[in-house]
Amino acid sequence: MSNIAKHMPPLLDIPIGLLIGMNYTEVIQPLETRPSTKGEPFAVKTLFGWTMCGGREPMLPVNRKVYMTSAGKEIMDLLEQDFKDAKSDDKLLQQDIRFLKIMEQRTEVDRSGNYIMPLSFTASPTLPNNRAHVEQCFQGLLKKFNADASYQGEYNKFMQDLIDSGDAEEAPSTTESGKVWFLPHFGVRHKRKGKLRVVFDASTKFKGVALNDELLSGPDNLNSLLGIVLRFRREPVAITCNIQQMFLNSIVDRPDRDFLRFLWTGKNGKIKGYRMTKHLFGAAGSPVVATYGLRRIADDYKDEHQHAAKFLQEEFYVDDGVTSVSTEEQAIDLITNAVKICTKANIRLDKFNSNRKTVLLAIPESERSEQIKNINIFEEQLPNERTLGMEWNLESDSFHFSAPETNNATITKKNMLSKIAQIYDPMGLISPLILKGKLILQRVTAADLEWDQLLEPDDMREWRNWLDDIGKLANFSIKRCPKPTGNIKTIQLHHFIDASSQGYGGCSYLRYTTTEGEIACHLIMSKSRVAPLKKVTTIPRLELQGAVTASRLANLLRKELKLSID
Repeated sequence: MSNIAKHMPPLLDIPIGLLIGMNYTEVIQPLETRPSTKGEPFAVKTLFGWTMCGGREPMLPVNRKVYMTSAGKEIMDLLEQDFKDAKSDDKLLQQDIRFLKIMEQRTEVDRSGNYIMPLSFTASPTLPNNRAHVEQCFQGLLKKFNADASYQGEYNKFMQDLIDSGDAEEAPSTTESGKVWFLPHFGVRHKRKGKLRVVFDASTKFKGVALNDELLSGPDNLNSLLGIVLRFRREPVAITCNIQQMFLNSIVDRPDRDFLRFLWTGKNGKIKGYRMTKHLFGAAGSPVVATYGLRRIADDYKDEHQHAAKFLQEEFYVDDGVTSVSTEEQAIDLITNAVKICTKANIRLDKFNSNRKTVLLAIPESERSEQIKNINIFEEQLPNERTLGMEWNLESDSFHFSAPETNNATITKKNMLSKIAQIYDPMGLISPLILKGKLILQRVTAADLEWDQLLEPDDMREWRNWLDDIGKLANFSIKRCPKPTGNIKTIQLHHFIDASSQGYGGCSYLRYTTTEGEIACHLIMSKSRVAPLKKVTTIPRLELQGAVTASRLANLLRKELKLSID
């Protein structure tokens, strides 16, 4: 079987990679086989690639089945797949229902306004005592401190701030057996900011058990990132902000805190047990807990500040708030009331940005973004800011795009995939340009090159030409808000599709007309896909697929923009 070995990816350490029903005969039907001697595994080729079946009992546990497919096919599927922007199934799983029930029943508000929420265990936990194991890990950290005094200083400061702020506390000496878990921790440095952050590892196993294994992850309750970005383009006055230390705003119910223990040295240098009082970044369910808490807070105060509560519930993606409103007065009112709601729950909204200087001046300087703090708003131009991964120029109120670095690295399939992945364009505003790069990658992948194998000269030349084109993105910008001034009379969505033997796609435009007779029409979103190489696909069929693309764009935009579209 050596001649098919290159098509086999590394064995993944997972119980089940993929389940395929026996009723999908066209998928599991063997296209080719490689027989074996008695007791040895044999190979079967299906639509998903080569699969190893059977084998001697010592090779794999009897309760494990491994399905493998080539990485090249995964890339092809990624390039050729139709897009899926909306969730296809909003039904909650039983464990998600249980998660929400736990949150609803055990979430409380203390006298200071703090929201206290539990850990969402799958069942009443009984965990092994892992203190000795974690203490060994901690001794390794202490050795690193001895070798790097600067690292130790940053680490000590982070941990001391955690304890001084009340986010962690000294753990009691007595506990119920099976109701304690110690978390190892380590430092992670932010690549861009250079700041050290301590991470508590809830995934480390001891005797086959990890804390995250015992916790429910909860439902996917995040707002649609694409929906937030689209609504950000809806109105002329833009606002962005951030929730400071979002995960540390949710207090852990006291009975659950002993599952969040860790080791640290006290002021006398002696190793002592501490425990977190706030929910951890990295624990299963924590992102859902944080989002649930924010929405619960907004719901509790919606009668006092309806628009601000809606902003907190619908226009936040994790800790980033992004929205747009019609007037500067509405923006100031929204900011003021959102801050009031959050302050009642001891949550701080900060890093405010806006494209309007009047709005910025209404925000206390301490609550503005760092770049805004450092300029004279009256005399200097407003800077660029990153908003949900996009580059937004506040002064011109437009989106800009950064090209990937075009260094002199050798051009391989791995390098190509990396370059394409660096271009972030959630609304497809530059999708025709990205499509060209995907077409080159598709062709190289179809040639079955290895990950680190150099491209053929013709492919290399075409790729370099594409990189040169991408480099011109620095001179390209697109208006954030397409809405004209004046009284809006009608709003329409217009969709266009096209297809060729190489690819297909669709684009959508918002068309405004005002009572004064002005007409404004701007690209709001587009999608494109490369055409499959190994399927018999006619141009009419690809054009039909383009029509499906436009239909999905129409449904998505009507749902997410929430405009009165004719």
